[in-house]
Amino acid sequence: MEARAFNVGYMRFNTEGEEMFVSVTPGFERGPGIQRDGISAPRMTDPHSVAYVMNSRGLKRRDPVIQTVNPYHQRAGTWTLYKHLSSFSEKLGSEGWRIIGAQGHGDLTMNFWHIAYCNEPQLNSTPIFCRLDTVEDKNASEPFQDRTYRCLVKWRDNSRIPRVEFLNVGFRAASRAAGVTVHLVDDQDRDVTDEVCFAMAGKTIIESRVELPLETIIDRFDDVRHIFALPESPARGFLHRNEIHEAILAEYNLYTYLNERRAALHCPVVIPLQPKSNLTFEWGELQGTLIRKHFRPTGHMADIPTLRGQFRKYPGQSGSAESVEVFFPRNVYPFGVIGMRSGSEEGSRNATEIIGLSSGGLSGRIGNTLEGITRVMYDFLACGEAMVVDEGLDVFQLVNPQYGSGEYKYRNEEILSSVAAHTTRLFEKEEAECRKKFPDSPHLRDLPLNQDVFIGPTQSPHVSSGPPIEEIFPVVPQRSQIRAVLIFAKRDSPHRAA
Repeated sequence: MEARAFNVGYMRFNTEGEEMFVSVTPGFERGPGIQRDGISAPRMTDPHSVAYVMNSRGLKRRDPVIQTVNPYHQRAGTWTLYKHLSSFSEKLGSEGWRIIGAQGHGDLTMNFWHIAYCNEPQLNSTPIFCRLDTVEDKNASEPFQDRTYRCLVKWRDNSRIPRVEFLNVGFRAASRAAGVTVHLVDDQDRDVTDEVCFAMAGKTIIESRVELPLETIIDRFDDVRHIFALPESPARGFLHRNEIHEAILAEYNLYTYLNERRAALHCPVVIPLQPKSNLTFEWGELQGTLIRKHFRPTGHMADIPTLRGQFRKYPGQSGSAESVEVFFPRNVYPFGVIGMRSGSEEGSRNATEIIGLSSGGLSGRIGNTLEGITRVMYDFLACGEAMVVDEGLDVFQLVNPQYGSGEYKYRNEEILSSVAAHTTRLFEKEEAECRKKFPDSPHLRDLPLNQDVFIGPTQSPHVSSGPPIEEIFPVVPQRSQIRAVLIFAKRDSPHRAA
């Protein structure tokens, strides 16, 4: 017997007395991000080739600029969860701030539409503007001046009600510390740069109490595998001077053509067996792959697929290129979502809660669909606003449990002790995986950008016995390094932060 399980966790934070912070790996405020073409594995400019990243660590950029498909090297220099939390504790723990929760925001500075302006001097000496904007990535720059973002905004004024809210925000290039000003689009484009602690955006799924139809937001999901179950099959071709042996069916078509992506939500789509001149699928191999992946052939080639998971060899016209017609099922994936529940039954805006939802799993094998996650946020958690902030194995959730009295159980040092130990276990696992998949690559700890990133329990000052991992992680981290993290905290002392 084989058994599989995945965890779903959610947490509620009252914005009256609990605070939310955004922690971003220093030097990665502008990327580099994931680059896709729908054919090859996701690529990234090696962080060692990015001047902005290397300069932030006092290192010299490597020449020439190279791209890597090694996911472990793509994360070089990225802070671990332990590093995010320990840095927060060092800066704010002395002021009485206790960590009560954390959740990944791994898509920030990694994908389009994920953006954040942060101006919290306790964490960053100067304001920062986080988005895709790596000089070495010619086609990976967030067009922020052309877009309006549905942002979660945290105001600097502690007495403001609500202190945290979702608003339509525009960012304008300016000669300021972060290089931008922040504007409220629905308030005559008013400049609120000096009034906000942060304004951050992800992929909106619920807005103004409206559950957004997937076809209207699917353009923001560049990784189409997060939506559709697309099988990997033997293929032939060349790309970037490398021979192609396997490719993901329909990824190129659905990534490249937005209308095909929208159509695939509701009906079968026709995919050429040669979707591009340098990529070819052979029908016999593809048919076998589809059946092994639990796709079902229609009863006859003349029968149109009408159910998700059905396929047929598309008859086409005489002399036309061979094609397959598939009604693609939805894919299951880990998702991290941040939302808001505002207003009491009487309609007051004073009772405001931030909702964090993390749904774990194994990408493409077990987990939840995007529509399922949206339904949980809308129907079960009654969120009037929600956005996806993380996808894939970055997804996690940490919660500091409470006693019956409402007091939080563990001090920061105890939380950090358990996180440090888990980080070390993850790193050792990733090192072994990297050596197996990329035998010629250097050890992860030997990468220049990783020199000050990895720290284990034996090196950490937090060596006391911490809580069991399963007690503080409703959804356990499956990666040691995460680009950005949302941290929730509360002051032990009665007074609030200034």
